Amino acid sequence: MKEHLLRAQRGLENVEVFLKFEASDGAVIFTDSSPKARAFARDGTSTTISTEQYKIGSSSCKFLSGSQNKSSIYTTVDAALSLSTKDFTIEGWFYPNTVSGSPYILQWGQLANGNWVGFYIGNGTVGWAIRSASLAFVYNLTSVGTIPALAWSHVAVERTGNTITMYLNGVADNSSSYTGSFNATVQRLTIGELHRSDSNLNYPYTGFMDQIRITIGKARYNGNFIPGE
Repeated sequence: MKEHLLRAQRGLENVEVFLKFEASDGAVIFTDSSPKARAFARDGTSTTISTEQYKIGSSSCKFLSGSQNKSSIYTTVDAALSLSTKDFTIEGWFYPNTVSGSPYILQWGQLANGNWVGFYIGNGTVGWAIRSASLAFVYNLTSVGTIPALAWSHVAVERTGNTITMYLNGVADNSSSYTGSFNATVQRLTIGELHRSDSNLNYPYTGFMDQIRITIGKARYNGNFIPGE
């Protein structure tokens, strides 16, 4: 029992967000199981807990396409949740209804309001980028491989020193060097769409997400791994 508790504690070390999405079907409470227990709220009414699809446990989070800033959940970013130049691992299980277009999984900041950081799907490939208010890429890493629609895939992006690595289903897919910061101007983390200050397209993610975990201050893997272990 003691060894089990120690493993569980090590598993939560440096974890700033851990959304397991475990609740009854249709629930609208999104519990953060990290030691920080951050409060997540909904934008709009379309995002719910669902038992229709799940990867681990008995439920996941269902995202439906909605109008501007109406199909996501969000929380305030404090100093500990700010990526800056720190090592990090951002990961989760994703079951997209479609991989066409450029749906956004997660975003630090706000489009058209200074620098912002985005984790997105681009016609099946997965991208991680920091962009300026003019939408210019400050840094952009895209996967070589693709993830399918209507199936579960594990995706992770990790920073170790100046190396950024993208993993698909636990296998290192692509990497590159970046010495800069991933600081966003607006202190907000949005999951499920692109949060923006104008009324243009919000690039919503439609489908399911499970086990969203954000570790900041260390890289969890530094090499291939078995997702979920």
